Amino acid sequence: MSTSRQEIAVVAGAGPGLGAALARKFAREGCAVALLARSADFLSALAEELRGTGARALPVPTDLTDAGAVASAFARVRGELGPVSILINHVGSAAWGGFSELTVEGFQSSWERCALAAFLCCKQAVPDMLTGGGGNILFTGATSSIRGRKGAPAFSSAKFAVRGLADALARELWPQGVHVAHIVVDGIIDTAAVRAEMSSTASEPLLNPDEMAETYWALTRQKPSAWTFELELRPKGEAFFV
Repeated sequence: MSTSRQEIAVVAGAGPGLGAALARKFAREGCAVALLARSADFLSALAEELRGTGARALPVPTDLTDAGAVASAFARVRGELGPVSILINHVGSAAWGGFSELTVEGFQSSWERCALAAFLCCKQAVPDMLTGGGGNILFTGATSSIRGRKGAPAFSSAKFAVRGLADALARELWPQGVHVAHIVVDGIIDTAAVRAEMSSTASEPLLNPDEMAETYWALTRQKPSAWTFELELRPKGEAFFV
């Protein structure tokens, strides 16, 4: 991929925590950043923060499960920033609860917010990358992407679907110069909300979102002769190697 032009990075699912950390990291590295999510107020505030550092940032409130809305969002990104060269699929919300409590609507919604949203964003970004000679697509996964989680069949099945999508796209797009990678987040991300919910005596190590963002960026700098498809991010601690 040519480096003569500014890279345009789309963070799909730019919420507090890792989503915001990814936006800040990629902006610091010189990318123009488009922020896609439902929360208009949060996106506006984050974009203003990034612009304050001299970055080009575009907040685009979007229902990422709606094909028309996603197409319109990417059209706006192309019009105001340029063709997309980096896509981070970071949407991952789902219905929680065991199988007996799970509804058809909850199961379907979980799939839509994870797998369908990622698919819709890829459909919009991939043509830009192929035309531009390459690009990067990063998928945020979870422990549940590779191991079912008791009490969370909706989330587990949705994340399995995301991993399958990433794997299939990697096999198809790598030969065409598009690096597709899947990041398994095996742990709890350190955010203000998480700390508020954890007890004062909790000792479980947490993942630092800013440090996680460093790994995402490093994946986009890999050389084609040694691309990574999948890696796991874990905080230090023996509990994660049992």
